[in-house]
Amino acid sequence: ERLRGQGVKKDYLALVAGDWPASRKQVEVPLRKSVVGSGERIVRADPSGQAARTRFRVLRQYRHDGQVYTLLRVSPITGRTHQIRVHCWYHGTPIVGDEKYGGDLSMESARRIGMNRMALHATALLLPAWKEGADLALQSPAPAEWQKAIEDLDS
Repeated sequence: ERLRGQGVKKDYLALVAGDWPASRKQVEVPLRKSVVGSGERIVRADPSGQAARTRFRVLRQYRHDGQVYTLLRVSPITGRTHQIRVHCWYHGTPIVGDEKYGGDLSMESARRIGMNRMALHATALLLPAWKEGADLALQSPAPAEWQKAIEDLDS
């Protein structure tokens, strides 16, 4: 419940397949949840959906094996299901390794750089003070697999 409250801030790292322009700092695209025949939940951009807003900042771009990759710092302002994943996909730059919203491009990009997971990582969480306490700030470094993939892209 507190994770959905006012003042909660979440930051992620996302590696996307494609060229995310540095000028695209915010995405505001409404999202609608639906369930497909198999019972799987899927989220799509839809003007009749719920408001969804995400901030993006380009950290670095890479060119590797004929593919462009962009490393982003991502901060969701609203908290919709799959919001970051859908906002990236909506602009044609799916998250590397995101089979659900990235399809073949995303999975091929992951294989090219040796990623065996989706390249979306929660790096920081700030929970506002509860009653008389202090704010709680948590940080999580990227896993070793992530760091190795970025190093390989860097070389």
